[in-house]
Amino acid sequence: MAAANQQSTQFAQFCIQYSSLALLYYDYILTFPLEVKYMWRKKVMISTVLYWFCRYALLANLFYLLVIANVVNNCTGWYQFDGYLSIAGRAAVLGVFAFRTYAVWDRSKFIAAIMGTLWIITMAFDFWHVTGDKCQGTDSASTIIANTSLAVANCVFECVGTLLTTMRCLKARQMYKLYAQGPQKDGIFDFMLREGLIYFFVVIGFTFTAVVLNFQAPEWQSNLYLSASSLASDTPDAATLGKFLNALTLPVSGILSARLLLYLRQQSSRQETWALQGGRPRTDAFMDDDDAIALSTFHAATMESEPANGVVSIFVSRSDPIPHGTGEFGGDPMADVTALLENAVRVKVDVETQKTRTSCKAPS
Repeated sequence: MAAANQQSTQFAQFCIQYSSLALLYYDYILTFPLEVKYMWRKKVMISTVLYWFCRYALLANLFYLLVIANVVNNCTGWYQFDGYLSIAGRAAVLGVFAFRTYAVWDRSKFIAAIMGTLWIITMAFDFWHVTGDKCQGTDSASTIIANTSLAVANCVFECVGTLLTTMRCLKARQMYKLYAQGPQKDGIFDFMLREGLIYFFVVIGFTFTAVVLNFQAPEWQSNLYLSASSLASDTPDAATLGKFLNALTLPVSGILSARLLLYLRQQSSRQETWALQGGRPRTDAFMDDDDAIALSTFHAATMESEPANGVVSIFVSRSDPIPHGTGEFGGDPMADVTALLENAVRVKVDVETQKTRTSCKAPS
């Protein structure tokens, strides 16, 4: 029975690892042209460094597969090396999320303090978790506590960031509807809400499940009266199940974060083109073939499949009335709406002035 359970656990572990690697390299192949164009050929910034670390799982998951397959020697050493890679990846993913929230709130120092504090707490728990992690055997009580604390801190960080972003976008949307004339279709509010909520609901499922499993582990031990050795061989413990989930949680969040940074670079490039040509381009008018293929064929991130509705994927909008890619990590929707409304008022005044001048010059 023990051997059968162990074999089924290993089979599930390998299936998850292979699926995560397939997802990672499939997405990387799709977005590689954009990476060359907007990351390799541009100057190095904070977002560039975060982007590279968001892609950490391309190596980390491959190393982890080699470790569990007993292909490499020094299992513990490679396992801890892989764990430190995951720390860098998590730091980058959560850093992108924090910077995005900070940008949405017009670079508020208060928001920076909130997200920065949560980021430090989460990374401290991650470091604690990795230092006690080991390749084989049952994890210690402190490591299990670190796993649980990390999962809870992740949940809190993602919930707070998503709540703040949603509040700001809804406020901007309400302001636009209150003062603007005509419907606002697929603009900054829809993009930011899509981007934030998709990340939240995709990643929070894995994170919340990890929390539940970590809290259920002591109950298994007390109800089944299993020793540590029998638990490790017969029933997967919380740490093992958490590692299974980490094979998908961090890679998926890294993919979404990397795609967001690519999209923002793409938007910034279009804004420069618009400034040089003296007009605002529609998003699809200046899209290269590589851009369209790379950002529209990743169906796991697709929101709507009908091009007539103006949306190809969560990072490509065919109708873009206001720029939401200003800055490395985006811009403040409230500031963009204010600028849009001020411009509308200015245009209206110019039109009225022109009409007045025309009527005055007309022969009596």
